[in-house]
Amino acid sequence: MYRLIKAAQFIKQNMPQYNAILTNEEAFDVASYINTQKRPIKANRDKDFPDRRIKAIDMDVGPHDDKFSDEEHRFGPYKQMLK
Repeated sequence: MYRLIKAAQFIKQNMPQYNAILTNEEAFDVASYINTQKRPIKANRDKDFPDRRIKAIDMDVGPHDDKFSDEEHRFGPYKQMLK
């Protein structure tokens, strides 16, 4: 759940439990908050996507095939990245 877009999609569909009513923005905010908390980092995450051309846009571990920083890949601006 370290990928922001995937986490926000899951949160939107499941929060609050049995009564999913969060907006897209609220789900994004919850996912962003979760992803700012300290937690262990999986070893060799940089090898999850060896082909940078197919790397998920919200993958926060470089290298990336664009000019955006790891922090921008972590929290956005996703609309500008898709252009």
